[in-house]
Amino acid sequence: MGIDLSTFTHLAALAGQHNFDGRSLMLGRQKFRLMMSGPERQKRINRSDPRPFDAALRDAGLAIEATSLVQYDGYAERMFDDLGFGAIESLDFSDFEGAQVTWALNNPVPHAWHGRYNFIFDGCTLEHVFDVRQSFQNVYDMLDAGGIFVSSTPLNNYPEHGFYQFTPELVWTWWGLSCGCEIVTCLSCSAKRAHVQDFPDPKSTGRRLKIASAPRRYGAFGRAEPLLMVYAVQKPHATAASQPTLQSDYAIRWAAGE
Repeated sequence: MGIDLSTFTHLAALAGQHNFDGRSLMLGRQKFRLMMSGPERQKRINRSDPRPFDAALRDAGLAIEATSLVQYDGYAERMFDDLGFGAIESLDFSDFEGAQVTWALNNPVPHAWHGRYNFIFDGCTLEHVFDVRQSFQNVYDMLDAGGIFVSSTPLNNYPEHGFYQFTPELVWTWWGLSCGCEIVTCLSCSAKRAHVQDFPDPKSTGRRLKIASAPRRYGAFGRAEPLLMVYAVQKPHATAASQPTLQSDYAIRWAAGE
């Protein structure tokens, strides 16, 4: 999907709050496209107005113009580098878009890659990998202690996008409980930030989380607005004791003997 406004906003905020001094990786070679003017003008198809991106940078306290982050081929390496994530590598199943690292995330990554990256970004890639558990384990293994993983992934109404649509339950239970990661943020948003909702730990609420907004509807079948989930997790410095990945509301009922 590439870097939309919602994802960019959270990346900018993260860049304003953390220092990234190690190696970085994006899953899939992501694109970042804005409309340009003057000698750098590019085709307007599938390109975004830079003004909301400039506002996101100002809100994050970054004195950068969004158009300065655009590279001629439309990919996102310059954006990540200039935001402070460093020279970022890309990993994909093949090198058809110029990824430096080729690997099928259905398979365990080589042990030599464990702890290699301080920052990993998933821009709507993992939902295309059939073996969910192995792909998530690969990300955890490649992440260095204290490193941060950010994912922008379909949450609702992307039925033909990939194999899966992930949920906050998976973030809080697998990344948080089973892996011992700190959940930095977990929220839903539309691509243009028309909807933003924080998702707390469902274990703390004791009930299943619901999308709060009333969706827009189109046609006879009531087509709801597509929503993304954007979340960030930080890997612990010490290995946490492994805990089973159980859906939280059921775990609460089992513990209560219901």
